[in-house]
Amino acid sequence: MRLAVAVAGGLVVGSVALFELTMHPTWPDRLRLLGVVAVAAVLGLLLRWSLGRLGRRVTSLPLLLGVPAVGALVVVTVAVTLAAAGMVLDTPQLPVVFVAIGLGAGLGVLSTAAVAGRAVEDLEHVVDVAMGVGSGDLAARTGVKRSDEIGRLAAAVDDMAERLAAEETARRDFLASIGHDLRTPLAAIAAATEALTDGVADDPDRYLAAIAAQTATLERLVDDVQTLTAYEAGGVSRAPTDIGEVLDESVEAMSPLAARAGVRLDLTADGDLTIPADAHAVGRLVRNLVQNGLDRAPQVTRVEVGAGRSPDGVWIVVADDGPGFPPELAGRAFDRFVTGDPARSGAGFGLGLAIARSVAVAHGGTISIGSGPGGRVEALLPIDPTRPPST
Repeated sequence: MRLAVAVAGGLVVGSVALFELTMHPTWPDRLRLLGVVAVAAVLGLLLRWSLGRLGRRVTSLPLLLGVPAVGALVVVTVAVTLAAAGMVLDTPQLPVVFVAIGLGAGLGVLSTAAVAGRAVEDLEHVVDVAMGVGSGDLAARTGVKRSDEIGRLAAAVDDMAERLAAEETARRDFLASIGHDLRTPLAAIAAATEALTDGVADDPDRYLAAIAAQTATLERLVDDVQTLTAYEAGGVSRAPTDIGEVLDESVEAMSPLAARAGVRLDLTADGDLTIPADAHAVGRLVRNLVQNGLDRAPQVTRVEVGAGRSPDGVWIVVADDGPGFPPELAGRAFDRFVTGDPARSGAGFGLGLAIARSVAVAHGGTISIGSGPGGRVEALLPIDPTRPPST
């Protein structure tokens, strides 16, 4: 809007200057010109007001573009007529001026029709793709390549379709993985229950213990899925939190498990590490990262947890002295249901690192695999979640 006003003002000033240089007007001529400009300005304001009310009601883009052109032609015609009547122009020259205006108007209409036609075609294609995506056709793309607002709209629709397609793929993989991890404990429970029901269990207590163990496995899976879903939805409550204290409590909670696995667990956290954060969620992040190292015992004999201050917030590092992340795993270690064991025979479900990532992202932070030696995961929890980390 400001640019349009500046351009219009520049045209008026330029026209007046040209009039002064070429016509050498008298003061009466200047007053008549001022009157013509004033009438044209009033008509222009009325045209703009009318178009503002009409713009949201017109259902055809060519008509919407054509109406301003016709309106501008009317304003110019009135201005020329007034100028002629005031003797600013010679009356015999008026028909020639009107012919020139008519030719300009014709060219303007043709140009408007050409531009509007292509714009309408591209917009209709964008609308068709958007409706197709809404109906489930996630492979649809606009293919529109423009540098204007229509091009940005088309790019946004294509980006939306790509994101939805990726999310749909992730959803299917998620459900397939859950089904895979549910099948084994459910089958074990069903077999043990059937044996007890048929009276063929030679040691009922052992079968009951197996049912209890598999039930606990299912409970852990459900808890992990619920936790992951909550954190991915941004379910964290930020409050001033001493991250050093959270780490101390998490390491203390994991110490018995580390001792049982024969792993030394150390903590280094110095300075003021207080930032707005969800203490419970950050504790879950740290415990999951520590557990990731404990799961690799006896290859891992030591896990170190460290934290410190940075200009952006607080960084957390959990490192171990094990073999580290395999190259083929490092790029997708934080994906759901990804484990180091292709057979997925371990005790975990491959959700630990996914939950850790969801906690970091919910805080507006980042998490990544660091360089070795050993396994190393680095997380940054920012002071201000809305401000991107500095580089």
